[in-house]
Amino acid sequence: ANFVKTNIRVILNSFGHDCIQSNYVNIFSYTFNYCLIYCFKSVLSHHSSVLSALSCVLPPTCQPLIQQLQDISSVSVAVVNLEYEGSILPVKGFGHLVPSSEDKGLLGVVYDSVPFPQHNRPSGQTTRLTVMMGGAWFQEAFGAPETVTTECLLARATESVSCHLGVTSAPSWTQVALHKDCIPQYRLGHFRTVESMRSFIKKKNLSLSLIGSSYDGVSVNDVIFSGRTAVDDLFGV
Repeated sequence: ANFVKTNIRVILNSFGHDCIQSNYVNIFSYTFNYCLIYCFKSVLSHHSSVLSALSCVLPPTCQPLIQQLQDISSVSVAVVNLEYEGSILPVKGFGHLVPSSEDKGLLGVVYDSVPFPQHNRPSGQTTRLTVMMGGAWFQEAFGAPETVTTECLLARATESVSCHLGVTSAPSWTQVALHKDCIPQYRLGHFRTVESMRSFIKKKNLSLSLIGSSYDGVSVNDVIFSGRTAVDDLFGV
């Protein structure tokens, strides 16, 4: 979302328009061609257009659109950063992915210290890895995101590194982050659903643009392009 907001702000400024951002939107309502917005810790305000990356925040008058947005589910991913003393990798490269047929809990491992050796400590070389786990198989592999412990995730990550890369030493530094509902899932017919939503917006003449990773791609490049395309469409570029 930060990539989208930054990109939109830069583009709008180039056109001489103001860009007001909020992470705490409570409700939208539409009055003719203007949007009425209530924000947490903010006064009621009017805006000519809204670019929303919050797929679950819409007014009751947009019920058909709300239902379609709720059908786009997201999955959780655990990201575990590991640092080991010295150079311990048996191979050099960006990293490796793991098919679900081999290990449903592990998505892949990035060898951070290979492309970024300049991040080594002044005291000596270390090996830094990022282990990504869960996704569509999170519940099956770890249970509910609300109940899984950081100790469980860390143990699974270090076990995977040991199994796949033959690392026998313990990490000297670790960090565990659980990102809940962070990756939208594009199921069969997704793009037809997105087309239907945008047709609804156009038919109702809503001053609303849908942006972010829930619609046209989940990668960073897709999200940046989504924001730029939405602004270009607003100004007919």
